Amino acid sequence: KHLQHIDPFIEMKQYNFVLSSKATDVILAQLNTDIDQTINLLNHKATVEQQFYNYMEISLWGNACDLSLSGGADCSQEHDPFHQITELKSHILVNNQSSVFNYLYDQQAYLLNFDVHIDFILDNAGFELVTDLCFADFLISKRLCSRITLYLKCLPWFVSDATKTDFQWLLDELNRSSSNPVWQIAGKRWEEYIRNGQWIIQTHRFFTLPYDYSYMQQISPELYSAMSESKLLIFKGDLNYRKLVGDLQWPLNETFETTLRGFQPTSFVVLRTCKADVQVEIDEKIVKQVAKLDPNWMVNGKWAVIQTFFKTTN
Repeated sequence: KHLQHIDPFIEMKQYNFVLSSKATDVILAQLNTDIDQTINLLNHKATVEQQFYNYMEISLWGNACDLSLSGGADCSQEHDPFHQITELKSHILVNNQSSVFNYLYDQQAYLLNFDVHIDFILDNAGFELVTDLCFADFLISKRLCSRITLYLKCLPWFVSDATKTDFQWLLDELNRSSSNPVWQIAGKRWEEYIRNGQWIIQTHRFFTLPYDYSYMQQISPELYSAMSESKLLIFKGDLNYRKLVGDLQWPLNETFETTLRGFQPTSFVVLRTCKADVQVEIDEKIVKQVAKLDPNWMVNGKWAVIQTFFKTTN
C-alpha cells in the first residue's frame, strides 16, 4: 500500500535536472524566441524545417542523460545544446528526420481544420524530459500536429525513467523559478497545453511489462488500438528500440519492418542513442567506418539513430 508511492530513484533524477539548469536555460530561451516569432509553415517552411531538426536532435541527444547507463553517476548536461547538435551531426548513423518532417507537413495540421494526433513514448526524467517537452512544444506551436499524448511510466523503472510524478515536479520547478522568467514562460505554456487538451498525459502498464512491442496487440489490445488512431508515434531511447526489434541479434542490414514482427499500429520514428548491441537497417560501409573510429559504438551512447517506419495504409 505504502511502497507503491515510493520512488527510490527520485533524488538522483531531480539532482540530474538541477545540474543541467544552464543547458535548460539555453534551450528554453531559444524555444520561447522561436515560438514568439510569427513564422508559420505556409510562408516559412524552410525555417520551420530547420528548427524542427534542431529540436528533434536536441531531444535525440537528451537520451544520453540516462542514469541506468551511468550506474547512477552524474550524467547531467552542461553544454549549449544547440552547439552540441552541430558537433554531433556526424554521429547520427541513420538519419531519417527529413522524411518525418515531410510526413508531418503532408498531414496539414497547419491548415487548422485537420486533427493530427501524435503519441510520444517518453524515456527518462531530468534534462531528457525537458528536451522531449521542448520538441513536443515546438510541434504544437508550429502546427505540425494538433494534439500529443505523452506516455510516461506508471511506476519507477530503470532508474531515470520518467513518471507522472517526475513530470509534475518538472512543471512545478519551472513555475516556481521566480528569478528565471524563461522557465516560467515555458512552464505556463505547457500547463495551458494540458488544460486545453493539446497535451494528454497518460501511463500504461504495458511499458513496464516484460514484453516487446510485437506482443502489444495480444497483451494490451486497447493500447494498440489507441496508438493506431495516431498519425505518428515518437519512441524515445535505447530500450524502446530494443523492444521494437525484440532485443534480438538481427543482421545489421535487416530491414526495420521485418524486425518489428507485425508491430505496425501506425507510422513511427525512434530517437535513440545506441547503448546495446542491437541495430538494424544500417549501411554496412557506415558500420565499418564507425567501428574503426569507436569499437564500442553500439553500447556507449555516443552514436545515435533516427529511424522510421511508415505504414503505407495509414
